[in-house]
Amino acid sequence: MNPNDPTANNPGQSNNPGQANKTTESMKSNLGEVGTHLKQAAQNTGQTLKGAATAAGDELRTGQASITSELSDSASAGKAAASDEKPGASFLRFLRSCREG
Repeated sequence: MNPNDPTANNPGQSNNPGQANKTTESMKSNLGEVGTHLKQAAQNTGQTLKGAATAAGDELRTGQASITSELSDSASAGKAAASDEKPGASFLRFLRSCREG
């Protein structure tokens, strides 16, 4: 190693300017390719996230419809239980009249 050699600490550098230009052009080309790959990866990630969000929204709507249906069924059952048409309603009226009288 020559201590006076300016490339001694920078092995990637060359004393040949033509070689340096080729290296620079190669790096630019590689960086352009890397940028293209990163852009494609970002697009793919965005599409994946959009698909996952759509699926989650669909699941949420399905769950809400199911809960609404269950609540409606429960409310209908409660109304039917409280109506006079159900068996036992006359017994309940009898109990209420005993309390009042």
